[in-house]
Amino acid sequence: MPPGSLVAAATAAIAAASLGAALAAAPAERVRPNDNRAAAGVLRDGVLTLRLDARLGEWHPDGDAAPGAAVPAFAESGHAPQIPGPLVRVPAGTEVAVTLRNRL
Repeated sequence: MPPGSLVAAATAAIAAASLGAALAAAPAERVRPNDNRAAAGVLRDGVLTLRLDARLGEWHPDGDAAPGAAVPAFAESGHAPQIPGPLVRVPAGTEVAVTLRNRL
């Protein structure tokens, strides 16, 4: 086995176990569809500031009456998770400052 492969495999196994345990817990929020019409974050003085969370949500792709599934999704801090995640759109050359909190 190449050097580092064991560490990478162990890291992947731990991440998968953590995600599996998180998925087994009841999600607190409903995931909403994102139509990608509004850009995320705040653009001020040439800097786009984004505060994002990775967290679980309940996704109902076939409507509210259909069964849902617990899925990991991205959200802007303080907002519901979205699928697809928040849209990041900036002019070329814009500085982007991102804070990402992993709540999985």
